[in-house]
Amino acid sequence: MAKIVVNSRILGGKPIIEGTRISVEFILDLLASDVSEEEILEDYPHLTKQDIHACLRYAARSYRVERAEIDPNRPLRLPNITVIRLKNEIQIRYDFQ
Repeated sequence: MAKIVVNSRILGGKPIIEGTRISVEFILDLLASDVSEEEILEDYPHLTKQDIHACLRYAARSYRVERAEIDPNRPLRLPNITVIRLKNEIQIRYDFQ
């Protein structure tokens, strides 16, 4: 399954598709501009439909978390987040399974 990662050394820490330098923001902008999934896959053959869907899941869950009302009696569902601290960088992995 495609994962969205954040690495402070790649694209200024923007969320990207793992193994690429393609940001979630870029894919969302393409989709918002009426570029179809098929066109994106033709122009970027190293991407998969799962990568595009991971961007959409990331955006949807980010929006939900942003809009969530904090209710102390109800747990807030968040993606699985892994923080990896390396010598000179920090990577954050979001896994939306």
